[in-house]
Amino acid sequence: MKKLFMELTSPSSNCGKIYEIEEILESVKSPFQQIDFYKTKDYGILFTLDNIVQLTEKEEFFYHEMIVHPAIQTHKNPQKVLIIGGGDCGTLTHVIKYPEIKHIDMVEIDKLVVELSKKYLPHLTKSLEDKRVTLYIEDGFKFLKNKKNEYDIIIIDSTDPDTIAKELFSGNFYKEVYDALADSGISVYQSEPPFHPLYDEMQINVYKILKSLYNHVNFVFFPEPMYPTGYFTTLIASKKYNPLEVNKEKIREKINNFNLNYYNEEIHFASLAIPEFMKKKLNIN
Repeated sequence: MKKLFMELTSPSSNCGKIYEIEEILESVKSPFQQIDFYKTKDYGILFTLDNIVQLTEKEEFFYHEMIVHPAIQTHKNPQKVLIIGGGDCGTLTHVIKYPEIKHIDMVEIDKLVVELSKKYLPHLTKSLEDKRVTLYIEDGFKFLKNKKNEYDIIIIDSTDPDTIAKELFSGNFYKEVYDALADSGISVYQSEPPFHPLYDEMQINVYKILKSLYNHVNFVFFPEPMYPTGYFTTLIASKKYNPLEVNKEKIREKINNFNLNYYNEEIHFASLAIPEFMKKKLNIN
């Protein structure tokens, strides 16, 4: 009999995604959440938190490339970056590709996520060996309390709003992020599937909050087969720079040796195009 992992992803829980499992590599409860790593037949390592898919080896590049590169390419001179969450180090793996970045702080609340990712996702966690990286095991909200005008880019690589990341979707948190950014700073947030009613209210509220703080706020749209609906978003909020005004040639030059699988100069602009259903949801003319 086949061993299967199934995540129900529709609002009515009547459909989802199934992975055939070859082996349960790790199943442990941390002080914060249930952590599981599986070896799948077709998708490499499958990593879940509280039975919610965080990544598969085969498909993680869509998300990690798109939460990092559009924002860094938008900023004119990123020197210091903060990542909140992202204990699997997929996001960090792409941030360290930029030699102009001088310092990277990563704040992950659950030490066990990092430790187990080192064991099962070493191709991602080797990024922690970069000398520019400092890892903090603590609450991201608390970490930001004393940070003012410090970072050029802050990336919020959190889990879903109804998990331990709940505080990272609050209005107070967005203001803390804003205050921690330099005058030309950019923040990036994972913002869930765009065409999924469970997240409509959250996306509307977050968009309004960010629009009240920043000069430029853009949803980024991209495929992500490992997440509900196969279609996902991040939000870029920029104090100064417009992601739609980035020079295509400069993007091509910077990423030429990055060996990326999805992001490129054409995708940068295409991903910022807003579907009609999203315009209606956000009341954008």
